Amino acid sequence: MFNVRNFPLRWDKESLLYIILFGMVLFTSSYKLTMEYGFIFSFTSIFLFLILRLYGLPQAVLTAVLAFFVIPHHFSNIAFHLLLLTEIIFVGCFFYKGRKAKMFFVDALFWLTIGLIALYLINHPFVKGQALYFQIGKNIINGFLNVLLADMLLAYVPFYKLFKNNSVNKNSVSIHQFLFHVTLISIIIPFFLSVMINVWSTERYVKKEIMQQAEKNMNLIVEDIAYLNKDGITEISLQNEKLLNELNLLVKSHRSSEYDIIISDYSNRVYASSSERISVHDVYNWRKNHSVHQMNSGFYEVLPNGNEDYPIGKWNKGDYLFTGELNSVPLKFVIKYPISQFQNKIYNIFLDQFKFSLIFALIIALLVQIVSNLFMKNVNQLTTATMFMAF
Repeated sequence: MFNVRNFPLRWDKESLLYIILFGMVLFTSSYKLTMEYGFIFSFTSIFLFLILRLYGLPQAVLTAVLAFFVIPHHFSNIAFHLLLLTEIIFVGCFFYKGRKAKMFFVDALFWLTIGLIALYLINHPFVKGQALYFQIGKNIINGFLNVLLADMLLAYVPFYKLFKNNSVNKNSVSIHQFLFHVTLISIIIPFFLSVMINVWSTERYVKKEIMQQAEKNMNLIVEDIAYLNKDGITEISLQNEKLLNELNLLVKSHRSSEYDIIISDYSNRVYASSSERISVHDVYNWRKNHSVHQMNSGFYEVLPNGNEDYPIGKWNKGDYLFTGELNSVPLKFVIKYPISQFQNKIYNIFLDQFKFSLIFALIIALLVQIVSNLFMKNVNQLTTATMFMAF
C-alpha cells in the first residue's frame, strides 16, 4: 500500500510556512483594498516583515522582487513597490548584525525620513494641497499598521514550533510590550475605520441627498424653460442671440458652488453653461473618453479613462452627472457635481483627526511608559522582599 511518509517530496513545516507567506505577498501585491474615491490600502509589508524576521533579509528581498511580476506596471504601482522594497531593506539592514530594537520604531524611523520624502515625490505630480497631505498621512499610517501587525504576530504566534534547531526564538512578551501593542492598536485602527466610515457615509449622502437635490433643481429648470417658452421659441440655433442670453441668465440664476449646469442640443453643442471650463458653442460629450457607470435613472458616475494608474487622481477629475430633457424645446441639460468636493470633505475630516490623534498618542505613550516603569519597580521590590524572606 502507498505510504505518504515514504513519498520523497515532502514539505517540512518551515518550507510550507514560507510558501504561504510568499503566496500572501503575491496576493496582497496584486489585490489591494480599494475603496470609493480612489482610496487604497496595502497590506503586503505585513507578510514581508514576517519573512524578514523568520527567514532573513535575502529571502525577504527576493520575495519582494518577485512580487514585481504581479503588480500592475504603472508608474505609481512601481514607485510604491520600490518604496516597499526600500523599507524592507532599511529595516532588515538594521537587524542584520544582531542589533536589538523594536521593529516598529525602526520602521517608524524609515517612514519619518526616507519614506516621508519618497511619498512626497511620488504623490506631488498627481495631487496637491489637502489631497497630498492626506495621501502622505494615509500611507504612513498604513505602514505603521502593517509593521505593528507583523510585530504582534511575531510576539504572540508560536512560529518557533515550525522551525528546526531553535533558529527562531521562543515568544517572550513583557508587560511593557503588551501595553505598547494595545496602545498603538487603539490609536491606529480608528484611522482606518474613520476613512472607511466617512467614505461609506459620503457615498450614501451622494446617492440619497444629492439625488434629491438634483431632481429638485431639474424640476425648477424645466418649469423655467417652460415659462421662457410660453410664447413659443421658433428658432433653436446657436445664432439665436436672444435664446442664448435667456438660457444663460436662467443657468446663472440656478448656479451653485456645488454643481454646474450645462444646456445643450442633441448634437451636444452647448447653449448655456455655468462652468468656466465649458463655454457656449463647445461640444460637450461627457461619454467620450470617460468610463460611465449608471447608478440610477438619469444619474451617472463619470470618470476619465486616463490616469488609471493613480485612482485618487482619476476620481478627483470625475463627476456625478444628472441628465434630463426639456420637453418644451429640443434641448437637454446636465447637472454636474465634481467628485473632488466629496473627496475634500474626507481629507479634512481625516487630517483633523490626525492632529488630535497625534497629541493623544503622545499622552498615552507617556502614560504607558510611567505605568510600565511603576509595574516593573513594584515587581523588583516584590522579588527583593521575597528573596530576603527566604534567607
